[in-house]
Amino acid sequence: MATQQVDLLDRLPTELKCAIVRHASNLDDRKALSLANKSWADIVGPVMWETLNTTLLVGQRHVRGLARPQSNILKHVRYLHIKTRVAPNCSNDHLPMLLAALPSG
Repeated sequence: MATQQVDLLDRLPTELKCAIVRHASNLDDRKALSLANKSWADIVGPVMWETLNTTLLVGQRHVRGLARPQSNILKHVRYLHIKTRVAPNCSNDHLPMLLAALPSG
């Protein structure tokens, strides 16, 4: 039965799939949709990462992961909300690294 439901959802046009993803505002629901299959993951990614909220103080590893060329996250970011800024001379300031990794265009 569950397989039939997934098959029916896969037959929906892309526009309706996008509407479903945008309607599912809960992060866990979006994660579940992205795990259904590759076509859903391709639709969920841009919506899930359209707005990136960060303090840039989560940890070096976290920011470095975002800045990696292989990251599939930054290419979808349209809005970057930095919640807390630190002094520019602080060693935990990862803003320059993140800005350098943002795709141009």
